[in-house]
Amino acid sequence: MKIKDFLCEQWMTKYENDAVYNMTDTSFQALSLKELVSLDEAALEDVVLDYGEIYGDKQLRREILKLYAHGSIDEITCFPGALNANQHVMDVLLEPGDHVIAFVPGYQQFYEYPRSLGCEVSLVSYQEKLDWMFDWEELENSFCANTKMIVMGSPSNPTGTTLSAAHWDRLIGLCRERGIYILCDEVYRGLDLEQTPSVSDLYERGISCSSLSKIFSLPGLRLGWVKADKRIIDDLNVRRDYTMISTGPLSDRLGIAALRNKEV
Repeated sequence: MKIKDFLCEQWMTKYENDAVYNMTDTSFQALSLKELVSLDEAALEDVVLDYGEIYGDKQLRREILKLYAHGSIDEITCFPGALNANQHVMDVLLEPGDHVIAFVPGYQQFYEYPRSLGCEVSLVSYQEKLDWMFDWEELENSFCANTKMIVMGSPSNPTGTTLSAAHWDRLIGLCRERGIYILCDEVYRGLDLEQTPSVSDLYERGISCSSLSKIFSLPGLRLGWVKADKRIIDDLNVRRDYTMISTGPLSDRLGIAALRNKEV
């Protein structure tokens, strides 16, 4: 099925590199390679440019795991950015005829990519009058017998919406009784850890995707990951053999340096 043009990405591709003042950027000022390596001068020593560890360097996955409340490195696999991580999750878990719920305004990938896979998609609105929260009745009315997944961002872009502990309990309760996955793009998680828990720490069918692109100021590194139940990770690792193999030892080693020095 043909996918619609990704309007936000196309607009930024056209204008962002020529702008005098970029007021549309979605991440912090990017670090240079020199700045990153200066944080860990041993980062690039003895890097062999083979495929590396296919699921991501074990030390990298140990550092990623520190961003979460629990789990193991076997519940993490790495991808070239969160965009690619989101795609692989949807490719693995969704089939034509499945129903997906997403939120607007939001990242176009969350609803157009499932449509391109032949899924039905319902859109639930974040509402300004509700302080950019969604209406629970609208959400519950969106559930169908074939609802397979909710796709969302937390915190959400562009609204900044986060869910309270009570809201997470309510959402997970609705999904658990129906066996619905929650795919959560968490690239802005970490701005306030107390208010933005990871769905993979809260729910057995919660799938967290993130990357070093946003709050870690390294979008050019193209390094992201998925944290989820090991059965999902195993299926993702089967799929990746056909699509991207590994993120490579150079990105992995630089990712380790970044995460080891994340408090600097």
